Amino acid sequence: MISETIANAIGLCMRHNIPFAVYAYPGADELNFVASYPDADTGVNLCNMDVSSDWCGFMAGFFLQERDSIVGIRNQFNETDIVKAGDSLPTLPTADILPIYESTRYVNYLAELSEIVSSLKRGGGKTVLSRIINVCSTRSLIDVADEYFTKLSHTFRYLYFMQETGLWIGATPETLMSYEFDTQNISTMALAGTKLSDAEAWDDKNMDEHGYVVKYISSVFADFGITPDIEPVTEKKFGDIEHLCTQFHAKSEISPREFIGRMSPTPAVCGYPMKKAFEQILHYELHSRHCYGGWVGVKTASRIDAFVNLRCALIGNDGEDGYRYNIYAGGGLVKQSKAQDEWREGARKIQPLYEAIVGGVDSTSSLMDCQL
Repeated sequence: MISETIANAIGLCMRHNIPFAVYAYPGADELNFVASYPDADTGVNLCNMDVSSDWCGFMAGFFLQERDSIVGIRNQFNETDIVKAGDSLPTLPTADILPIYESTRYVNYLAELSEIVSSLKRGGGKTVLSRIINVCSTRSLIDVADEYFTKLSHTFRYLYFMQETGLWIGATPETLMSYEFDTQNISTMALAGTKLSDAEAWDDKNMDEHGYVVKYISSVFADFGITPDIEPVTEKKFGDIEHLCTQFHAKSEISPREFIGRMSPTPAVCGYPMKKAFEQILHYELHSRHCYGGWVGVKTASRIDAFVNLRCALIGNDGEDGYRYNIYAGGGLVKQSKAQDEWREGARKIQPLYEAIVGGVDSTSSLMDCQL
């Protein structure tokens, strides 16, 4: 899937710390490559989401962010431009964000989950608790990305680097917002609740978890004075698991920046009520989420497509020939949640990425039971 030219361009950008992104839309086999220099005056990878702006390119937002902190890679260079320039490219500063060296320990996860669930039993609601799986691999990053992208062709797939974000890989099934400038068509989805594909029925725990997300997104539309069309709930596959999915559609003039600012993060990656969930995440999680649970997207001359940054990893160098990956796994906790079930659900969500990183499929049980 990754052509030789794109692979060479990725290598050059990584060697010279040039901001770049490689991405593919859901269902598409074609990869898009974009690279650009940071702003000459500020040194920042600036982004302009305004409909009236001619800025086009790849964008990323953090889980915890101010609206002005969105960064982006404009359509300045394609893969041919980068390869032609070769090692005459300038070497820019490296990233501000790097992977940590330890995975989340089960004993810590258990303590965090127990306290959060006790709170939810008293007051209701939902909180998304995440963990990190730290993996080192000498496998080529191009091979990892190629396998992961090919396996999950129904998702939005991406590999990107900026000084502000570091290097990330992901394949997300969740649309945050699609907006067409001319027609003013808006679409988004509630994606929450998880079960094995061969499981018989959805239990109350997952139905409740999904319901919180639907309720929140409905309230966002209401705040904008918009009444969306809401489709019946369906199932959306990701590897060997399924999620509950509710699609929203509307037609209205909006500010994409304002709408995404209200939508991100959704209860699917944060929780509900939002303020309480945020407080619990900041209090109990021992790691920073950085871009996990934030969003990635693309702005063209005619539309913006944004996706929740899920099933992803932060990448850094590990010696001369290897890479270190912080794979993020999260799950929605409600009053019915049980620690081992949530731990294993997180492992199932990141299994395709883990297998691509280690180059095999014989590690399922070790990943599921890791640190139990």
